[in-house]
Amino acid sequence: MLKNLLFKTLSLTLLLSMLCISFAGCFGFGDKPEQTTKMENDTVANTKPADTDPPAEEEPPVEGGIDLTDYCIVRAKNASVELRTAADIFKNFLSNYCGVNIPMKTDDKVETAKEIIFGATNRSESIEALETLENTDWSIELIDQKIVLSAGINSDIVHTSNYLVENCLRKNSRYIVLGSTPILSDNIADPDSLSLSFDGKKTNAVNITLLANNNTYLDNIGFQDVALLLADNIRLYTVATPVVTKYDPSASAFQILVTSAENGSSYLPSGVSVGETQYAICKRDNSIVIIAKDAMGAEMGTQTIIRAMRQTGKGTLELSELCTNSAVNYTYNGNLDLEKDAEYRIMTYNIERVELNTADRTDLLLNNILFYNPDVVGFQEFCTDFRS
Repeated sequence: MLKNLLFKTLSLTLLLSMLCISFAGCFGFGDKPEQTTKMENDTVANTKPADTDPPAEEEPPVEGGIDLTDYCIVRAKNASVELRTAADIFKNFLSNYCGVNIPMKTDDKVETAKEIIFGATNRSESIEALETLENTDWSIELIDQKIVLSAGINSDIVHTSNYLVENCLRKNSRYIVLGSTPILSDNIADPDSLSLSFDGKKTNAVNITLLANNNTYLDNIGFQDVALLLADNIRLYTVATPVVTKYDPSASAFQILVTSAENGSSYLPSGVSVGETQYAICKRDNSIVIIAKDAMGAEMGTQTIIRAMRQTGKGTLELSELCTNSAVNYTYNGNLDLEKDAEYRIMTYNIERVELNTADRTDLLLNNILFYNPDVVGFQEFCTDFRS
């Protein structure tokens, strides 16, 4: 009896010991050499080596350069969308190309000594610079420590930032080298560029205009397309800045008026009229008037200017010499010299389906196709109710 009790007691003690050892293993007690080794390895792996790279060299001062580190860009609080966009692009260029991150603020914020003044603002330096500009000019000037970018009312502030990008800034450099200022647009001549002049006066800005009643153009969308086409080609072939806007008979700035004979006949010289398949390019005060019976004729007039720009190439094109002050006849087929080294002319045409397509509208659409004389034409919004 005693022997059995002793055996049971020893068995129970042994069982409890085994249970304790098992629990110790489950809960992480006791020595685990392999885990310790892994932890030591992890510690070694996560230890960062000492930084052995040498510190970046400080950029040495650039002769005649202005350190932009402490500068900021200032624009008008009520600046146009175009000017705000141009300022943002210039700021991003300084950051991405030059490696200079400078802030931008509006002119209602506190004035500081070192500012890049972008366009017309309330700063006295900006007002002073604008007073010396003609309508079509732009300038860059260093006044005290302020860099002042200015453009006349018919010019474009983008010209100033483009000049800085192309001539005054270097990659990965915080310095801007302006040289002697003011830098004036009239003193900058690219021998490979084409300038426009009218009556012997160089024009850096060209207003392509349309007759309007308030803000509504009088001529149809075809004339508007012609004006846009001419603006695109002036931008492509010359250094001038074209803008499409409504005609202002009292404006002192140079204008090219594109209009129909129906609405613009009063702008023709005395004794001149235009009929079907005719256009005229006339001189009127400080403007050129391109007038035709329909938009196709107006485009023939603009092609005269476009062709002259392309053929002149560089130097100066005197626009007044293109004014014949008389009606010019044209015919359909092969009128436009649009293609270069091309075997086929392909046209895409959105004919804009309307509820009622009259015979007159159908004729107009067909004449447009004949005017461009395509080998292949693809349509959008074509429908079966065109009248013949």
